[in-house]
Amino acid sequence: MLLVGLTGGIASGKSVIGSLFERRGARLRRADQDAHRLMAPGGAIWAEIRARFGDGVLGTDGAIDRRILAGLVFDDASARRDLEAIVQPRVIAAMKAETERLAAEGRFGIYVSEAALIFEAGQAGFYDKIVVAYCRPDVQIERLMARDGIDRTEAGKRLRAQMDPEEKKSRADYLIDTSDEFEETLARAEAVWAFLREDARRKDGRPS
Repeated sequence: MLLVGLTGGIASGKSVIGSLFERRGARLRRADQDAHRLMAPGGAIWAEIRARFGDGVLGTDGAIDRRILAGLVFDDASARRDLEAIVQPRVIAAMKAETERLAAEGRFGIYVSEAALIFEAGQAGFYDKIVVAYCRPDVQIERLMARDGIDRTEAGKRLRAQMDPEEKKSRADYLIDTSDEFEETLARAEAVWAFLREDARRKDGRPS
Protein backbone atom coordinates (compact mmCIF):
# COMPACT_ATOMS: atom_id res chain seq x y z
CA MET A 1 0.00 0.00 0.00
CA LEU A 2 1.41 3.33 -1.09
CA LEU A 3 1.35 5.93 1.70
CA VAL A 4 0.68 9.43 0.40
CA GLY A 5 0.78 12.66 2.37
CA LEU A 6 -1.43 15.40 0.92
CA THR A 7 -0.59 18.80 2.34
CA GLY A 8 -0.55 22.52 1.64
CA GLY A 9 -1.42 25.79 3.29
CA ILE A 10 -4.80 26.80 4.62
CA ALA A 11 -7.43 27.20 1.88
CA SER A 12 -5.03 25.82 -0.73
CA GLY A 13 -7.43 23.25 -2.19
CA LYS A 14 -6.31 20.09 -0.38
CA SER A 15 -9.85 18.85 0.21
CA VAL A 16 -10.81 19.05 -3.47
CA ILE A 17 -7.79 16.97 -4.39
CA GLY A 18 -8.33 14.52 -1.55
CA SER A 19 -11.94 13.98 -2.61
CA LEU A 20 -10.88 13.20 -6.16
CA PHE A 21 -8.28 10.69 -4.95
CA GLU A 22 -10.95 9.07 -2.79
CA ARG A 23 -13.34 8.78 -5.74
CA ARG A 24 -10.57 7.09 -7.71
CA GLY A 25 -10.18 4.41 -5.05
CA ALA A 26 -7.79 5.72 -2.40
CA ARG A 27 -8.46 5.40 1.29
CA LEU A 28 -8.62 9.04 2.42
CA ARG A 29 -8.07 10.14 5.98
CA ARG A 30 -8.52 13.80 6.86
CA ALA A 31 -6.47 14.94 9.85
CA ASP A 32 -8.82 17.87 10.43
CA GLN A 33 -11.78 15.52 10.91
CA ASP A 34 -9.74 13.47 13.37
CA ALA A 35 -9.01 16.65 15.31
CA HIS A 36 -12.72 17.53 15.37
CA ARG A 37 -13.58 14.15 16.90
CA LEU A 38 -10.81 14.38 19.47
CA MET A 39 -11.91 17.89 20.50
CA ALA A 40 -15.56 16.95 20.98
CA PRO A 41 -16.83 16.86 24.59
CA GLY A 42 -15.66 13.57 26.01
CA GLY A 43 -13.00 13.29 23.31
CA ALA A 44 -9.39 12.46 24.08
CA ILE A 45 -8.12 16.06 24.10
CA TRP A 46 -11.17 18.14 25.08
CA ALA A 47 -10.07 18.43 28.72
CA GLU A 48 -6.46 19.24 27.79
CA ILE A 49 -7.52 22.08 25.52
CA ARG A 50 -9.88 23.44 28.13
CA ALA A 51 -7.13 23.29 30.76
CA ARG A 52 -4.66 25.11 28.52
CA PHE A 53 -6.94 27.74 26.97
CA GLY A 54 -9.69 28.15 29.55
CA ASP A 55 -13.48 28.11 29.46
CA GLY A 56 -13.44 31.04 27.06
CA VAL A 57 -12.92 28.64 24.16
CA LEU A 58 -16.11 26.72 24.99
CA GLY A 59 -19.44 27.37 23.35
CA THR A 60 -22.75 27.36 25.21
CA ASP A 61 -23.06 23.62 24.56
CA GLY A 62 -19.70 22.90 26.16
CA ALA A 63 -18.03 22.09 22.84
CA ILE A 64 -14.80 23.80 21.85
CA ASP A 65 -15.54 26.75 19.61
CA ARG A 66 -12.94 26.29 16.89
CA ARG A 67 -13.39 29.83 15.62
CA ILE A 68 -12.50 31.28 19.04
CA LEU A 69 -9.61 28.84 19.42
CA ALA A 70 -8.28 29.73 15.98
CA GLY A 71 -8.35 33.43 16.86
CA LEU A 72 -6.24 32.73 19.93
CA VAL A 73 -3.60 30.54 18.35
CA PHE A 74 -3.10 32.57 15.19
CA ASP A 75 -2.36 35.58 17.39
CA ASP A 76 0.11 33.75 19.62
CA ALA A 77 2.87 31.49 18.31
CA SER A 78 3.40 29.93 21.74
CA ALA A 79 -0.29 29.09 22.04
CA ARG A 80 -0.23 27.62 18.55
CA ARG A 81 2.69 25.36 19.45
CA ASP A 82 0.88 24.26 22.62
CA LEU A 83 -2.24 23.37 20.65
CA GLU A 84 -0.24 21.42 18.07
CA ALA A 85 1.54 19.55 20.87
CA ILE A 86 -1.85 18.46 22.23
CA VAL A 87 -3.51 17.59 18.93
CA GLN A 88 -0.82 16.27 16.60
CA PRO A 89 0.43 13.22 18.55
CA ARG A 90 -3.14 11.85 18.84
CA VAL A 91 -3.93 12.49 15.18
CA ILE A 92 -0.68 10.90 14.02
CA ALA A 93 -1.14 7.86 16.28
CA ALA A 94 -4.65 7.25 14.91
CA MET A 95 -3.41 7.56 11.34
CA LYS A 96 -0.50 5.16 11.86
CA ALA A 97 -2.75 2.59 13.52
CA GLU A 98 -5.10 2.72 10.56
CA THR A 99 -2.34 2.33 7.98
CA GLU A 100 -1.03 -0.75 9.78
CA ARG A 101 -4.48 -2.31 9.83
CA LEU A 102 -5.28 -1.54 6.21
CA ALA A 103 -1.88 -2.71 4.98
CA ALA A 104 -2.50 -6.05 6.68
CA GLU A 105 -5.99 -6.30 5.16
CA GLY A 106 -4.76 -5.44 1.67
CA ARG A 107 -7.99 -3.62 0.77
CA PHE A 108 -6.42 -0.44 -0.62
CA GLY A 109 -3.55 0.17 -2.98
CA ILE A 110 -3.17 3.85 -2.03
CA TYR A 111 -3.66 5.53 1.32
CA VAL A 112 -3.91 9.33 1.40
CA SER A 113 -3.55 11.36 4.58
CA GLU A 114 -4.75 14.93 4.08
CA ALA A 115 -2.99 17.00 6.73
CA ALA A 116 -1.85 20.62 6.89
CA LEU A 117 1.14 20.01 9.18
CA ILE A 118 2.99 17.04 7.67
CA PHE A 119 6.28 18.91 7.38
CA GLU A 120 5.83 20.93 10.56
CA ALA A 121 5.12 17.78 12.58
CA GLY A 122 8.22 16.05 11.20
CA GLN A 123 6.13 13.32 9.55
CA ALA A 124 7.25 13.60 5.93
CA GLY A 125 9.50 10.55 6.24
CA PHE A 126 6.52 8.34 7.07
CA TYR A 127 5.10 8.68 3.56
CA ASP A 128 6.21 7.18 0.27
CA LYS A 129 5.12 10.28 -1.63
CA ILE A 130 4.15 13.84 -0.71
CA VAL A 131 1.63 15.84 -2.75
CA VAL A 132 1.52 19.58 -2.12
CA ALA A 133 -1.48 21.72 -3.08
CA TYR A 134 -0.82 25.39 -3.60
CA CYS A 135 -2.32 28.47 -5.22
CA ARG A 136 -1.51 32.12 -5.82
CA PRO A 137 -1.52 34.19 -2.60
CA ASP A 138 -4.32 36.46 -3.80
CA VAL A 139 -6.52 33.45 -4.54
CA GLN A 140 -5.69 31.87 -1.19
CA ILE A 141 -6.63 35.02 0.73
CA GLU A 142 -9.94 35.38 -1.09
CA ARG A 143 -10.80 31.73 -0.45
CA LEU A 144 -9.91 31.99 3.21
CA MET A 145 -11.96 35.15 3.68
CA ALA A 146 -14.98 33.53 2.03
CA ARG A 147 -14.62 30.22 3.87
CA ASP A 148 -14.10 31.53 7.38
CA GLY A 149 -15.97 34.83 7.16
CA ILE A 150 -12.92 36.89 8.14
CA ASP A 151 -11.47 40.12 6.81
CA ARG A 152 -8.32 40.52 4.73
CA THR A 153 -6.17 41.51 7.72
CA GLU A 154 -7.11 38.39 9.65
CA ALA A 155 -6.67 36.20 6.58
CA GLY A 156 -3.19 37.61 6.00
CA LYS A 157 -2.30 36.98 9.64
CA ARG A 158 -3.31 33.34 9.36
CA LEU A 159 -1.32 32.81 6.19
CA ARG A 160 1.79 34.38 7.69
CA ALA A 161 1.52 32.07 10.69
CA GLN A 162 2.03 29.04 8.44
CA MET A 163 5.11 27.55 6.83
CA ASP A 164 6.28 29.37 3.73
CA PRO A 165 4.47 27.67 0.82
CA GLU A 166 7.69 27.76 -1.23
CA GLU A 167 9.33 25.61 1.44
CA LYS A 168 6.53 23.06 1.17
CA LYS A 169 6.69 23.09 -2.60
CA SER A 170 10.44 22.46 -2.56
CA ARG A 171 9.90 19.28 -0.53
CA ALA A 172 7.07 17.81 -2.60
CA ASP A 173 7.16 14.79 -4.86
CA TYR A 174 4.17 16.13 -6.76
CA LEU A 175 2.70 19.63 -6.99
CA ILE A 176 -0.86 20.60 -7.84
CA ASP A 177 -1.64 24.24 -8.62
CA THR A 178 -5.25 24.98 -7.64
CA SER A 179 -5.21 28.66 -8.63
CA ASP A 180 -7.36 28.34 -11.73
CA GLU A 181 -10.81 27.01 -12.56
CA PHE A 182 -12.16 24.00 -10.68
CA GLU A 183 -12.00 21.80 -13.79
CA GLU A 184 -8.34 22.67 -14.29
CA THR A 185 -7.55 21.69 -10.71
CA LEU A 186 -9.32 18.36 -11.21
CA ALA A 187 -7.37 17.72 -14.41
CA ARG A 188 -4.08 18.38 -12.63
CA ALA A 189 -5.11 16.12 -9.76
CA GLU A 190 -6.04 13.37 -12.22
CA ALA A 191 -2.57 13.59 -13.75
CA VAL A 192 -0.95 13.20 -10.34
CA TRP A 193 -3.28 10.32 -9.51
CA ALA A 194 -1.97 8.48 -12.56
CA PHE A 195 1.58 8.90 -11.27
CA LEU A 196 0.54 7.67 -7.81
CA ARG A 197 -1.05 4.56 -9.28
CA GLU A 198 2.22 3.80 -11.04
CA ASP A 199 4.13 4.41 -7.79
CA ALA A 200 1.80 1.99 -6.01
CA ARG A 201 2.37 -0.68 -8.66
CA ARG A 202 6.12 -0.32 -8.32
CA LYS A 203 5.97 -0.50 -4.53
CA ASP A 204 3.88 -3.67 -4.68
CA GLY A 205 6.18 -5.19 -7.29
CA ARG A 206 3.47 -5.35 -9.93
CA PRO A 207 4.22 -4.78 -13.64
CA SER A 208 3.12 -1.50 -15.21
